[in-house]
Amino acid sequence: MKRFRVYENIAVFSITLLVSLFVTYIYSPVITSYAAVSPEVNVEIESSINLATSANDVNMDSEVGSFVHNSLTLTVVTNSQYGYTLAVEDADEDTSMVHENPNVSDTMSSDFAGAKTSDSMSDNTWGFSVDNGQNYYHIPEFGVPTIIARTDGYIPNGTASHAVDFGVKVGMTTAGTYQDTVKFTAYTNGFGGLPENGSGVNERGAKIDGSMQAFSCSNLASGETIVLKDIRDNNTYTVAKLADGNCWMTQNLRISAQTLTADDSDVSSTYTMGGSQEISLLGDKVKRYVDNINKNHPVPSSLEESLEISEALYRMLLTLSKDNGGYYSTTVAYGGYVNSYESMAAGSNTVPSSICPKNWRIPTENEFKTLISKYSDRSALKNAPVNITYSGQVVLNTEVLDDSGLNYKYTFEKYNEGNMAHYITSTMKEYTINGQKSTLPTVYHIDDNKIQSEYDRGSDFHSVRCIAR
Repeated sequence: MKRFRVYENIAVFSITLLVSLFVTYIYSPVITSYAAVSPEVNVEIESSINLATSANDVNMDSEVGSFVHNSLTLTVVTNSQYGYTLAVEDADEDTSMVHENPNVSDTMSSDFAGAKTSDSMSDNTWGFSVDNGQNYYHIPEFGVPTIIARTDGYIPNGTASHAVDFGVKVGMTTAGTYQDTVKFTAYTNGFGGLPENGSGVNERGAKIDGSMQAFSCSNLASGETIVLKDIRDNNTYTVAKLADGNCWMTQNLRISAQTLTADDSDVSSTYTMGGSQEISLLGDKVKRYVDNINKNHPVPSSLEESLEISEALYRMLLTLSKDNGGYYSTTVAYGGYVNSYESMAAGSNTVPSSICPKNWRIPTENEFKTLISKYSDRSALKNAPVNITYSGQVVLNTEVLDDSGLNYKYTFEKYNEGNMAHYITSTMKEYTINGQKSTLPTVYHIDDNKIQSEYDRGSDFHSVRCIAR
């Protein structure tokens, strides 16, 4: 008899684990018999999340030539109105279960791609399942968390449970106990959160086959698909050589809050996502007011406060999407490149910089047109391998709250999610707007009724796909 043991670590993440109550009196004037006031009273509850398991380890006894499995239950408790993401990864970069005797080299590996059944798993391999053992997936290495579950809204009573099953396919191997440690993490979703809140969690079964930065399209056969890691933030992306002969990411870019350099990104000079460069994104509006939970605040009292507010805005936009990737302004998508008009005047209509990985770039308008011409209809575009994501767009709406012109309320609304795609291109074009000609960035609009180029309106945020150089 052999004994297989998987030790499990509990990992908890939250914006904060403290619940704080704040009662704020807006003003307290003297009340006389001739006047009445109605002070506004607010209470702010910060997001919290907790994760617990039904057991501290998973024990399995087995014989040679058998498949054995056992499960544990994960319980998530959270007050997040936007739900949560639950992920699993190995405690280190070695995902194999190793023998208790360090002199024994036999292992139970976990390096297969895609979904496997108990019958199709190779001997001496192991993995996890979240559908009662129907499909098993490899254990991802540390730093590349894989999704177990994701919710989109408030959980009734604030508590939910998830069963995770571990399975081992046993072949001829040395007797004894094999073990490994896995890590579970729960993240809150939603507005105002840090980028770490589930936005970098990968899909189950994605097996990494190199980095985005080291990839060469010439090594990929037509129609072939692989998974690559972006070394900047450890996100992984599916990449395919499509019918136009180019290699495209088949998932939307989702990088956020990183400092990009020419060593790892498609930029010529260092660009920090977030901070002062994003102030120009919304101009004086950001300097006056922005509120990531749609409440009134005073005008920022200093440039430093404006910087802090604009970075909170930027991070909020990047947490709007869970499955659709990030929503970016053209300024951010171009890696802070601010000389687009000068470039156009110099005879080039393609912006030379982007937040894509090194050796990748944002496609031109014509490259989108050529790609789409190779597929027969919209369903072909939405399905694998192209996988155009109907993620819609995010639009900034502004409301002036008083006659001073200084007190604004900002809301961010997601439009047409599920109905259309808006992709930023690297093409600058001359558009006539209200009788005036302007050179503006071009976005590519795709829906079930039409495909067309449009100009960027400046307060909209769109998806990004990258194409290999």
